[in-house]
Amino acid sequence: MWLWKDSNASVAVFYGKQSINVYQQLRGNITGLEKDVQRTFLHSVEDAYRILADLLITQGRLPEAQAVLDLLKEEEFSQLVRRSSSSSDTLPYSAAESEAVKLIDQLATIGRQRGELLEKQSKQSLQASETEQLNHLEEQISAANKELRGALDALAGAQASAGSRAVEVKTEQNLMRDLRELGAGTVALYTLLAGDNPEEKERSESAAKTVKTGWIILVTPDFRKAYPIEVSNLAQTVFSFREALRSDKYDPGPLAQQLYRMLFLQTSAKQKTTLAADLDSYLAKHQQKTLMWSVDGVLRYVPMAALHDGQQYLVERYRNVVFNKASRGSLKDRMSERWTALGLGVTEAREEEGKEFPALSGAERELYAIVREQGVKTGEGILPGVIRLNKDFNKQTMAEGLRAGHPVVHIASHFSFNAANQERSFLLLGKDHLSVGELQDMSNPFEKVELLTLSACDTAMGSGNGKEVEGFAYIAQFLGAKAVIASLWPVSDKGTEVLMTRFYKFRRDNPQMAKGEALRQAQLSLQHGDAKEKKGDTKSGQPPRAQLAGSAGARLDLPRFDRDPQKPFAHPYYWAPFILIGNWR
Repeated sequence: MWLWKDSNASVAVFYGKQSINVYQQLRGNITGLEKDVQRTFLHSVEDAYRILADLLITQGRLPEAQAVLDLLKEEEFSQLVRRSSSSSDTLPYSAAESEAVKLIDQLATIGRQRGELLEKQSKQSLQASETEQLNHLEEQISAANKELRGALDALAGAQASAGSRAVEVKTEQNLMRDLRELGAGTVALYTLLAGDNPEEKERSESAAKTVKTGWIILVTPDFRKAYPIEVSNLAQTVFSFREALRSDKYDPGPLAQQLYRMLFLQTSAKQKTTLAADLDSYLAKHQQKTLMWSVDGVLRYVPMAALHDGQQYLVERYRNVVFNKASRGSLKDRMSERWTALGLGVTEAREEEGKEFPALSGAERELYAIVREQGVKTGEGILPGVIRLNKDFNKQTMAEGLRAGHPVVHIASHFSFNAANQERSFLLLGKDHLSVGELQDMSNPFEKVELLTLSACDTAMGSGNGKEVEGFAYIAQFLGAKAVIASLWPVSDKGTEVLMTRFYKFRRDNPQMAKGEALRQAQLSLQHGDAKEKKGDTKSGQPPRAQLAGSAGARLDLPRFDRDPQKPFAHPYYWAPFILIGNWR
């Protein structure tokens, strides 16, 4: 692919597609092997997916690039779930590409036959008839090579053909149809961060991956466009932004505006308008505006709602939700108007699997503020249901609660994501833990769950590619959950309780309101000061629920946040970390 990249991009794409399809087949073949083997395989091939998507975008072949990104996302999380089938999706070929594939397969067959005859010739055992056959094969190879050269030359001019358009339609029609059915004002945004040539990176003394190009693909029910991302210092900016948001002491505004410019205000030689301008133009006539994000790499760590255009936060303009391939099957499902809830939580500090988990002192109050148990006078819960806390939160009670069919499952406990061995990732229970492997042994445990909320996550930054952020959400959706709310970083007890109760109240009082809108309204109520502190709450700087690796002692050159006592939760630290993944309706 790289050899053809500069001289004939269409041929490079063709060979890139062949590579990806081979990788997809191999991926299906190794599903029964050890997870370490599968993880090593993924690490060795994932750059090829990004490079091919980058090539397709530069050629304007956006639907095909979108298909590659979908496969990459599925590839990244394939280790987390057990599939009943070893088959994997592949990329479709255009008519011109199919002709080239046929010629390559023909050459491979002839080449094998020729090789067998040459081996016999080396052993002086070739018969006269076989000598004649060998000569004929040589002629066939010459003719086939000539045809292949012609087919490869034809690829460059074939992209506007009917066959190529058929590929575009096949790879694009499902998402565009989904967007149309999801309602006016809904668009999808795919991000891509592509790095070095993997062969050059392998030869380099430095193993660090450098992001060389970045794109955002905008998909609407009517059109699609690609916009460049400013990638210089992108990772550093993202991590600085994340640090600024992990405390209510710093003003994240300068970094929020910088990231907004890097993502929304870039142009290129082929794309003269910015993403921000096109979104404004396309969504202007719609009252409800929803951005569905499929994010890549370090951008998974960015709460898009907290980006700032210089005038206002993105949450003030759009619903911002996340989707992935596991989401696609249930994106259009309608939700129950009246919710009941299963509340699960752990308040006590404990060591589990060699890790220290701090106490969640506010978990009990949070659960009783959300869930109202019949016959229990504690709290004034918003949704009717049941609560299982501490020792009463175990594998059996969780399984029983899930079988009861509550549309909402709210878990105020730690989830520990193990990047090295995903099946050892686990949810902390009252006395022990539930591993991802055990969860998958259960029969569709979340099949009746419309919303799974994890209000206390322990997702350390790991390898820095952000996969752990979506990890459990992907598993939960694969096991039946329609949507997941999770946090990008640990937050304070008081902020979590206020945001969550606001969210559920908006949804209870407005049964027709979409979950994405209810979360947005809850975030806005904190930002604008509608939510007030309760007596006894500390004024600022309450320690987060858990510490992220590598964050201690971080110093940022940012102004102090000007805290308004009338808006105690206005800082994005309180309202930005929670993201909605999957069905947002």
